[in-house]
Amino acid sequence: MNTFAPPRWLPALAVLVEVCMFSLSERVVRQLLERYPLHQVVWLRSAAALPLLGVAMLVWQRHLPQTQPSAPALPVRQRWLLHGLRSGLGTLSMACIFYAVGHIPLGTAAALTSTAPFFVLLLSPRWLGEVVPWSRWLGVALGFVGVCLVSGPQLGGAWLGMASALLGALCSALLMLLLRYLALREPAAHTALFNATGITIWASLGLLLWGAPSLAPGDLWRVALIGVLGAGAHLVSTWAYRHGPAGALAPLGFSACVWALLLGYVALGETPSMLALLGTATIMAGGYWATRELTTR
Repeated sequence: MNTFAPPRWLPALAVLVEVCMFSLSERVVRQLLERYPLHQVVWLRSAAALPLLGVAMLVWQRHLPQTQPSAPALPVRQRWLLHGLRSGLGTLSMACIFYAVGHIPLGTAAALTSTAPFFVLLLSPRWLGEVVPWSRWLGVALGFVGVCLVSGPQLGGAWLGMASALLGALCSALLMLLLRYLALREPAAHTALFNATGITIWASLGLLLWGAPSLAPGDLWRVALIGVLGAGAHLVSTWAYRHGPAGALAPLGFSACVWALLLGYVALGETPSMLALLGTATIMAGGYWATRELTTR
């Protein structure tokens, strides 16, 4: 039996890397949304990740150490129902977040979708039986205050885009809980591959209803890039949630605001306001407070 146990800080670092990859992916998605409808971009993103996840699953099984499941395997019917639910939520979450990215500023979208950890902490004690200490609640509260500071000055309009971002955050929270539940019962690469396959199937319904994409040659590299970033982020996230409690890792999603500010400054020349910087600092403080036990034990 494999007894590999990563350091307690490593799942936290993995989540930070995952959030960075998703942030970079959203920047490319914004460019694609200027040329293609939402349902086509969702399908392109999931379909592009499938081959990479398939290769990753083979490599994972043949060459990397395998961690024994820490919970009993699910019955076949229940397992596939949960995978179908997870991929359906993943499709809805992706569509909502992509819509928000295309209709409101990137920093605002990142701030609003970063509220997912708040929903996770509300649900994880009951759904996963995880104990959430008061310090973690305080950390998430600080992070949420930071989110309000970052997004507050921009809440003038685009209500549909902001509501879409919040709905995407709720779906993401449910995905985190299902990911933790499934990752304890099957290999991480399987979970990521089944999720991408399911999202591609759900998104294909949109192609049947509203038409398939006619991809320009100049956009092939963009589609390949979001596939690589998406596949990598799914694998890293699945591994992290297998080795760390959802309630402790989820607050690190607040780091999306930090990545968005950096990406906006470097790629778009956006200079954040002092209020946005104060909000970012509050988010970082809340994230540290909520996850400090991962690095101090």
